[in-house]
Parts: sequence; structure tokens; C-alpha cells
Amino acid sequence: LVNPRIVQRSPESKMKVWTEECLVLPPGFQAALLQDVETMVEYKLLGRWSNDDHHPIQEGNDVPGMTRSIALSREFACCPSMEFKL
Repeated sequence: LVNPRIVQRSPESKMKVWTEECLVLPPGFQAALLQDVETMVEYKLLGRWSNDDHHPIQEGNDVPGMTRSIALSREFACCPSMEFKL
């Protein structure tokens, strides 16, 4: 995903409590966190470039630089919120 951005998250009332451990904290330390069960992420298409590197190659309806979105749920939904913030 190029330039990902969370555009929609679960309402707090639907979030799930996850127990997490972190490698940088003392062994055995656990924290209870609220995590999303659904997220919507927007991102840009990277695309491929022509052999002369002067113009992008259009593949079907996908144009490099075009904004796309993806809906994530369950375990996949909490990943973006851990990697980048709203």
C-alpha cells in the first residue's frame, strides 16, 4: 500500500479487547487494548513504468497514482491502526 490512510474505523462500542505483548517491554508484560474490528483504508496505486521510465503503463482501469480503498475486518482490521494513525 502506497501512502495508506485510515479513513473509517469501528465505533468504540464495537471495538474488541485484545491482549498484546511487546518485545521491547519486560517479558510477560501484557496490555489490554481496544482494537478495530473493521477499518477502511485508502491508498495510492504504485503502478508500473514503461521501459523508458517516462510514462506509467495503464493496466485495465488501474492508473498509477489513482486512489483506491480496501475494507478490512477481523484480525486484519487492527493491523493498520498499529502501523499508522488516523
